[in-house]
Amino acid sequence: MVTIAVSVELTNNVPTTMCKRIKSRLPGRISYPGDPVYTNSLSSYYSEQERELDPSCVFTPTSTADVSRFLKLMAKDYDDRSSVTRFAVRSGGHQYFAGAANIDGGITIDMRGMRDLTFNHDFTVASIGGGAIWSEDVYPYLVAHNRTAAGARLPGIGIGGFVTGGRRNGFACDNVVGYEVVLASGEVVKATASSAAEINYSFKNSVAAVYSELFQIYNDTLPELMNKNIPGAGVQWLIQPQAVTNGTNSLGLAPNVTDLVSVDIVVGWNNTADDDFMSAFLNTLTDKHVEVLTKRGVHIPFIHLNYAGKSQDPIGSYDHDGDIKKHFQAISKKYDPNGVFQTKVPGGFKLFT
Repeated sequence: MVTIAVSVELTNNVPTTMCKRIKSRLPGRISYPGDPVYTNSLSSYYSEQERELDPSCVFTPTSTADVSRFLKLMAKDYDDRSSVTRFAVRSGGHQYFAGAANIDGGITIDMRGMRDLTFNHDFTVASIGGGAIWSEDVYPYLVAHNRTAAGARLPGIGIGGFVTGGRRNGFACDNVVGYEVVLASGEVVKATASSAAEINYSFKNSVAAVYSELFQIYNDTLPELMNKNIPGAGVQWLIQPQAVTNGTNSLGLAPNVTDLVSVDIVVGWNNTADDDFMSAFLNTLTDKHVEVLTKRGVHIPFIHLNYAGKSQDPIGSYDHDGDIKKHFQAISKKYDPNGVFQTKVPGGFKLFT
């Protein structure tokens, strides 16, 4: 009994120690439970599941240099694998499932302090901070200069997650000229088509699925949901055309003679106690969609990264042979040889699963 208690205490102290170390090196960037900055960060997530997680502290960088210093401090902890602090990274925090951009007991990096926006000399390329919010920062800035860009359609969505997947006018990732990336070592890299091109390519990843007659599935499965009397339960289908003829080859979707349709199934409910049932219900609903579409010969296995569920593998859906995922894995091993972002950042979708 005593041994177990001591073990738990030591494990929980690891992220706390790292929080203190970062606070001493980067004053004003660490907040703890009860601090207004910490409370604001947790309350701003889109889903209740994300808000329920409690990181040991929240790190709020305001520059690339801050992120670089953070990762360099973390890198010193990597040799002792048993004590490495795990962390999460968020921009707008708009993903649905718990742990996508927040973490229990680790450190959450809240990028929303990085919202700088600038244009190049002829106003054809905008440089946007990784924490900028489309509705609050990006669109007002672009409109003021009589410009626009392919971006999010809902309030609160951040740049960081959306441009690795989002799409309407083609995929947003295919409209990105370059990325400023901080590697696990803390090194800052400018990734464009001509410089660190592998990184630039690997950031351009996203996903989607086609549909046919879906409402029969709705009629078949909805009674199961209603019979459980789940408070606040509701199901939405977001059906969007995807003009693949525009070309989105970075995601494995070659230009096609036929446009596709992306379907996003959104399920909501009130109580945490119903999480397991509703998650199983959504998985069943999705499986039935795939079954019907496959029988009709219209199913495309491509899964939209920004809409994917926790149990899905969007990156593995890019192609049948897995060559794109293998290419991403090779890039990851080259620039993150210790697998920091694959093993110490539990959230999101991973390359080695």
